[in-house]
Amino acid sequence: MSATIPFLLVLTGCSTPEAPVEEVTVVRTTTVQPSPITREIYAVARLEGEDEAIIVPAVGGRIEAVLVREGEAVNTGDPLVRLITDEQISAGTTAAVAGINAARANAENSQRTLTRLTSLYSAGAVSEQQLDGASAMSLAANAQLVQAQAMYHQASSVADNSYIAAPFSGTIGRIWAREGNMAGGGNPLLSIADGSSIIAKVLLPERYIGDLQADLPARAALTVNNQTSYPGTVIAAARSVDPVSGMVAVEVRFPNEDQSLMPGMSARIAIGIQTSPAALSVREMTLRRTSSGYELALLEDGMVKIVPVQTGITSLGMVEITEGLNSGDVVITQGQVGVTHGQIVQEVSE
Repeated sequence: MSATIPFLLVLTGCSTPEAPVEEVTVVRTTTVQPSPITREIYAVARLEGEDEAIIVPAVGGRIEAVLVREGEAVNTGDPLVRLITDEQISAGTTAAVAGINAARANAENSQRTLTRLTSLYSAGAVSEQQLDGASAMSLAANAQLVQAQAMYHQASSVADNSYIAAPFSGTIGRIWAREGNMAGGGNPLLSIADGSSIIAKVLLPERYIGDLQADLPARAALTVNNQTSYPGTVIAAARSVDPVSGMVAVEVRFPNEDQSLMPGMSARIAIGIQTSPAALSVREMTLRRTSSGYELALLEDGMVKIVPVQTGITSLGMVEITEGLNSGDVVITQGQVGVTHGQIVQEVSE
């Protein structure tokens, strides 16, 4: 905005006519100094814990106790839910033990037979075919023993699953499990997330695929409170376009030691794809558009100087000036629209 200040020239004497009022335009200015500016691209994403899981029981059973609450912090191995499992579990463990005993006895008998026939073969009492048959039977018996032991470990694992433990340290999210209800059939018991580090997975337009790479700076602004930005870093960027969405998948990590960000929140993610560390930048509204591009109104010794400029990165209402502006130049930021080259104005600094 421009303003005018009237100056009255008053001469003494009754017969002298009043002098005309002179008007001087008042402008606001700022001095340009180098500062970083970053070109950013944006997307909205749901925040996730870097480790995040929905706990589903491996076996069916009745929920005897839910040992945690929503929002509670837990460590790896902490008990979450206790199930009363089907009797088939204990029966399966017993059967697996019996299977091991039978397979071990068979393997031992086969080994004794092989040892005896090996001695007889050395004395010429049995044929090579008989020895090969005994060797094959011994190998098969040992394989059966290994299989029986694997079945036992599987049965034991199923029995252990009657007690659900935290797979990693984190915070309990939603709990679906209710004491007395039946668990199983692929239905979830609860969710858990490690919020010490937050992940955002975003999809960006194909035209940016050449600009996207790991280690680019990023920031997140919560949609419920976009006044605060949380810094992060791109940790992965796809080198191909998703055939379904036609977009490029990018993953961003945000440190979250103070737990300000929570899994499930929505945030506006900004990724910096180009940075000028010492740019000369002005507010976008400061530029004057011309038929051939842009110009700026500068102030030198109280006089307006109009200069053509070339622009670069645009970010958050600021525009990088790549040509036509020097560090220390005084730019007119208010009142620049109506002034002309060589005009004398009054300066009010911002």
